[in-house]
Amino acid sequence: MGPAPTPPEPPAPLRILVADDVRMNRHLARRLLERQGHTVQEAVDGKEAVQLAFGNTFDLILMDVQMPEMDGYTATRKIRVTDPTTPIVAVTASSSQPDRRRCLEAGMNAVIVKPVKTDALLQLLSELKDLLPGGSGTLPGIVDADRHQGVQPHQEPDLDLEQARESAMDDHGYLIEMWDRFMRTTADILAVMLAELDRLPSERLTRKAHGLKGTARAVGAVRVAQLAEKLEECGPTVDREPARRLIRSLDSAVSDFKRTIANNTDSDVH
Repeated sequence: MGPAPTPPEPPAPLRILVADDVRMNRHLARRLLERQGHTVQEAVDGKEAVQLAFGNTFDLILMDVQMPEMDGYTATRKIRVTDPTTPIVAVTASSSQPDRRRCLEAGMNAVIVKPVKTDALLQLLSELKDLLPGGSGTLPGIVDADRHQGVQPHQEPDLDLEQARESAMDDHGYLIEMWDRFMRTTADILAVMLAELDRLPSERLTRKAHGLKGTARAVGAVRVAQLAEKLEECGPTVDREPARRLIRSLDSAVSDFKRTIANNTDSDVH
């Protein structure tokens, strides 16, 4: 075997806009980027991302594609009207070729798949170096950062500890804090889903499921992410009774995840 590939050099400090409607996703992205020396500003949806992009100068924009008020595709098209050069990276839970093409057609330069890994992001920034300050300004087309995500390790039914550690950047204290925040916010989301299911608009239900899926993947909650994806796939004409069963299954999966991390906290996590 040859020597391991040399990791890419991190770019000079950048001003980066992170647009995502899920608070935990924004928090994880901010922590990862600030650890690399970058300055981060946050937008809670596409509409705010457009407003911030018009009123500020950013070196890079990380754009979630599914957000309320205005999605990432629409936000990118609006930004491109007056700003054709700032690199915009689509952050998405989908790795399908049609979705990647849609990102390119909207004016994005790259796609990175959730949950975002540190090595994948560094590689992405390296491949976009010509678009970043000091670069040649040459557009590289769409950059497939998903190929840098690596082979997934063997997973327990409820916990992907490798992914959780990656999201926490091997910081044990933050890992526990991240899991605690996930448990609290997920309990609130599921309670609202069940209480308001009969009058909750289908689009809002699937959007909540989409957000939960991405967050669950980031914290290593494998089964929770799988069930959230099934709920999301119910689509805009979601049948309420199957949805109710899925939400209850999600609640059980969250309880199983809580027990699993409790069993791992005192042993495997350290």
